[in-house]
Amino acid sequence: MLVFFVLALPLVSWARRRLAELREEHERRRQLPSGEDADSRHVTPRMLLWRSPEYVFLAMSLCSGILCAFLLPAYASSSWDGFTHFDYANAISYVVDAQYTGADALMASSNAFVWSQAIEGQNVFPTKNDAAAREVVYDTLEDAEENDALVVCEGTSAFTGDTWISASHVGNIPNAVGLWAGRLLHLGFDGRYLMGRIAGVLFYSLTMFLAMRRMKSGKLALGVFSLFPTLVILSASYTYDTWSVSLIAYAFAAFVGNCQKGECELTLHDACAPLVSFVLGALVRAVYFPLLVVLLVLPAKRFSSRRDSALYRALVVLAAAALLASFGIRFLVAPGGGDPQGSADVSQGNQVGFILADPIRYVGVMLATTGHVLAPDRLVAFEPLAFSAPYVVAPSVPQSSAINGLLLGLVLVVCVLDRTQDDLVLARPLVKALATLGLACGWGLAITGLYVSFTAVGAPLAEGVQVRYLLALLPPAGMLLLDFAAVARRDPGKKLRWLAPIAVVGSCALLVAALLVTFGVA
Repeated sequence: MLVFFVLALPLVSWARRRLAELREEHERRRQLPSGEDADSRHVTPRMLLWRSPEYVFLAMSLCSGILCAFLLPAYASSSWDGFTHFDYANAISYVVDAQYTGADALMASSNAFVWSQAIEGQNVFPTKNDAAAREVVYDTLEDAEENDALVVCEGTSAFTGDTWISASHVGNIPNAVGLWAGRLLHLGFDGRYLMGRIAGVLFYSLTMFLAMRRMKSGKLALGVFSLFPTLVILSASYTYDTWSVSLIAYAFAAFVGNCQKGECELTLHDACAPLVSFVLGALVRAVYFPLLVVLLVLPAKRFSSRRDSALYRALVVLAAAALLASFGIRFLVAPGGGDPQGSADVSQGNQVGFILADPIRYVGVMLATTGHVLAPDRLVAFEPLAFSAPYVVAPSVPQSSAINGLLLGLVLVVCVLDRTQDDLVLARPLVKALATLGLACGWGLAITGLYVSFTAVGAPLAEGVQVRYLLALLPPAGMLLLDFAAVARRDPGKKLRWLAPIAVVGSCALLVAALLVTFGVA
């Protein structure tokens, strides 16, 4: 807990400075002559919250995420495929010749199901908050750390033998930085593992904060989204999901912010900020590259020169081609195999042949898979979109459905109403058509990737498709598809002062409720 308080000190210091700045601004505005910016003289906490809600979202995301880092059981599989991500993060933290203690090796090779089978008499997998089960696991890790021999992997190899040099493993860098910092501080396994989690929280929270800062309006909806319990818990785990979600959210926030600027304000450097962020975020899931088509609608009059406008569009096309190549090259290099965790009858070459031979039938497979993933019983009971605690204690169906429904309803309402006249430039049918096309193609390619690499040839449904793959698509969908001209013309983002308190308090309260349920308090 001492580490937690040390990490909290900079946040407390920053909060005090920010409050002091706001008080000084408040006093300055109160001294303005009558009639000069009269509305701003009466600054209330609600008004301050309305002006800078991103600071509250940042504080809540950091505090809740770091709390999860401490409270989540020390299993690499407290997130999806967490043991694999821990393995690559540890290898990246060394760059070359990675070293694995006994505990590191155990965490890099054993998922939750293996734990449940390996520990005699303990049902670890479904009851990770069970004190007795956790005690057995921690004793096992401590014994392995002290007594097992150190394993050194030559070159860039991870413990499993695969190299970490791959575009998809860039998403493990935040966790790797935390593990490196833990070794720098000479911490034991528990401390190193915790530092890797905290680094993931810091990266996610700061990236979402910077994304909100790029927008004139719409930051409330993005803030509510950033506090989805699923994302907060994942940020405190070993995963690349939050890398992808946060960077893609930043990319579209920066794009919307650029569109909200006046004419002839954009330089090529500013315009490329969303492009760079999107490419980094999509490296772990290159199937989302069709979303880049939306970036082409940035009006030419926003640029300071025609040359910058033309060069920007050329770079967007080039980035899409590069991501497409990174997505397709693995099928060309290894067309015969598949994901080892998938079906035993996987054959990438035969599956591609099946798709090309009957594309109409495959469209039916994609639609059937989408219907299966989005089925109400699955969204409510098995994997709720906003509130899913992977492999921890599953909340009851009424609890998860209530919290999930309230969060989705809140983000939907806020996303529609948090608009100003600056959003009119994106409230066009062309933008919505391109956004729909990009989102549909991105989701279709996500299904196709798993169908080819994870599913038996000719199966009626793609295996391995999870609801969490939709999380990266929600920010662009909300920013672009829910931008209605009739709403934006009325400036609700400026006139509805009650919207910010409801968005901030509501999302924070629902996150607290979700964490209480997750950790067995409620």
